[in-house]
Amino acid sequence: MIGKGWPTGVKDVFSERYAEQAQKANIPFLQSFKFLNSSPEVKKVLILDRSVTPVYLDKDYIKPLGQWGELTLPGVSTPLEALKAAHELGVSHVLDVNSEVASFQIVGSRAGVTLVLEARNQRVYRID
Repeated sequence: MIGKGWPTGVKDVFSERYAEQAQKANIPFLQSFKFLNSSPEVKKVLILDRSVTPVYLDKDYIKPLGQWGELTLPGVSTPLEALKAAHELGVSHVLDVNSEVASFQIVGSRAGVTLVLEARNQRVYRID
């Protein structure tokens, strides 16, 4: 269990500053995950990009397209179709990212959603 990376990992455990640096370096879309996890209004998140790893999300979520393109919702074949069904799915917030796989799905202003967080390559919307 002790390896070459051990001294760095120990710093992360005992130093808040090092832990924050490690999170920024290793967790994609960290600002969005922090917002979603800490906000009590967030009940269920719709993740539009198939490349987003929800392991960092502590809330219920729906991801209409799996990492390899598999469809996870009956009758829904695109992320925007899932967005249209957000109320029926019980979604309170949407995570939209600009990734290597796809650009932002929500372009411009859109009825039914309100932008509540925008950071580099990541946006969180509230379902109205």
